[in-house]
Amino acid sequence: MTCERWFWDSPLGFTRELTNFAPSTEVMKAIISRYAPKVIINRRTTPNKAGATTISRRHDIRTMPFPLGAKGSGITALQTLLADMSREMDAVAGVGILRYVGTDVRISELTCVQTNLLDTNQWVGSQGPAGLMITLQFEADDPYWHRDVNGGGFGGSAPGSWFPGMPWALGGSSILGNVVVDSHSDVTTYPLWLINGPSDGDVVASVSRIDINGNPFTETWHLVTPPFTAGQTITVNTQTKTVRGPDGSNWFPFLTEYNLWAFERGNNPITLTMSGATSTSSITYSYQDLTLAP
Repeated sequence: MTCERWFWDSPLGFTRELTNFAPSTEVMKAIISRYAPKVIINRRTTPNKAGATTISRRHDIRTMPFPLGAKGSGITALQTLLADMSREMDAVAGVGILRYVGTDVRISELTCVQTNLLDTNQWVGSQGPAGLMITLQFEADDPYWHRDVNGGGFGGSAPGSWFPGMPWALGGSSILGNVVVDSHSDVTTYPLWLINGPSDGDVVASVSRIDINGNPFTETWHLVTPPFTAGQTITVNTQTKTVRGPDGSNWFPFLTEYNLWAFERGNNPITLTMSGATSTSSITYSYQDLTLAP
């Protein structure tokens, strides 16, 4: 591959490539806001005191102007292209996905809507090929690019060591000890946990942290549920803050500690405990890399 490629996945189920005039559009230079989104800083001022005190910082929504050249074999063909794009990028129909494929074949996706008019400029050409310069505007409530899904797991076996990509060990003692998940996301990301029986129903997941003053502390979620058997799975979604039992019912009330913690950027030392585990028990996690740039 010799150039970057961009695609639009419509909420209506269509996919359109925007590059290489395939079939009729090409992304132009001067894309704005493809890298880190704007930051909102909340500050507090004190009367008669210089400066201010920062209360919080967060990334804003991503607003991404996106210059695009469009062409048709004639005016009618160009009008048909714009009409098709209007339907495929109709924000009222729902959110779509702007997908980036790099020259190194990495793939990043931004969930967004397109909000600009497609005909702010006059077309060029009247007796043959017709063309138009458009500036799309993609707006993303979630400002981060989504990349690969990563995962790992604790597999039922005799206690042993953990290696990236291999199961973690759960012995009869049901206490694993500390292992480290290294998140390559640029920002906090929330894992999905699958707890596979059998188990007596007592599951604890903790992560060790260091606060801004250098003091260690621990974040924990703790489930005390009815026993569940081999082939039954409890799902803990830390992104949506939900816990589902084997039949899909709400098991959130079985949480006795509610801190459904996330993976921070870098190393995350975690400890899992699962009572009544056997050789067929396991706990797995998955999460998606979130990045500031595609």
